[in-house]
Amino acid sequence: MVAMLLRKTMTTERLFQNIQRELIRIITAVTIVLPILQMIVIILTVISLQVVKRKIIKQKSISSAYSGQYHTVKPGQTLYDISMSYYGTSEMVDEIKDRNNIDDDYTIKEGQKYYCLNKKNGVIIQQILYNL
Repeated sequence: MVAMLLRKTMTTERLFQNIQRELIRIITAVTIVLPILQMIVIILTVISLQVVKRKIIKQKSISSAYSGQYHTVKPGQTLYDISMSYYGTSEMVDEIKDRNNIDDDYTIKEGQKYYCLNKKNGVIIQQILYNL
């Protein structure tokens, strides 16, 4: 009976030793892996912040680029003429149309007022639209 109890005690003691070894192994692995995981989280956070920062800068560029003035259409003037006089290019005709809800190039009339971006801002808009 005493021998049987000693065997059970030895078996229980070995079991606890094995559990202790496994726990030490797990804790060691966690202490090695944890800093790596923390570094990964930091890197992902930095990347996310950079993406958000780029979006904010792009939004600020777009919103600040929309200042301009009203243009009164002169006799015989077309959207092409207006675009050329404000921006030196015809590429902004669509921007003028969009900004002023113009359906086609032939609906403008003498005396109408249309909103045109400042020349500098028109160039910024072209660059932003090109880079999107």
